[in-house]
Amino acid sequence: MRSLIIALIFVLAHGSYGQNLKNKLVGEWEYLQKNASEPSDFILLHSSGRYIVFNAMDGTYCLDLPIIEKGNWYFDPEKSIVKLGDREVIQEYAGFVKWHKSYDPIIMHVDSLSEEILQTSYTRGGKQTVEKYRKTVYKPEIKATFTETSSSKNQ
Repeated sequence: MRSLIIALIFVLAHGSYGQNLKNKLVGEWEYLQKNASEPSDFILLHSSGRYIVFNAMDGTYCLDLPIIEKGNWYFDPEKSIVKLGDREVIQEYAGFVKWHKSYDPIIMHVDSLSEEILQTSYTRGGKQTVEKYRKTVYKPEIKATFTETSSSKNQ
């Protein structure tokens, strides 16, 4: 009986640990490029299980829409991987799409995760690639929404 209780506690604790990791992943992450000459890509992992990859521009030309692709994301706490699947590509010529090409789902191993930094890795063509992301946190003033009835003081 004691073994059963210990096993149940372990299963419940492991489940809450996986949920805590998933909750830490939720948010907007900026890709940290080394010596980048173009703006970073951002991945928004929403708590609903949807994701959006966006960037205001790619290369030397501006895009009409900052959204590059969107789809569903899933976190597997047992394997410590994030899957970006059901990919709907919006900007075919964006760097993110070119790099990840026909991979569906994109599978990234979570190497480390803190409140500020996410480090992932994956293999492409026999080569191990490591990527770092920084969590984007906006000040409350920037998040505020303004309406026509808002006072100019608040704006």
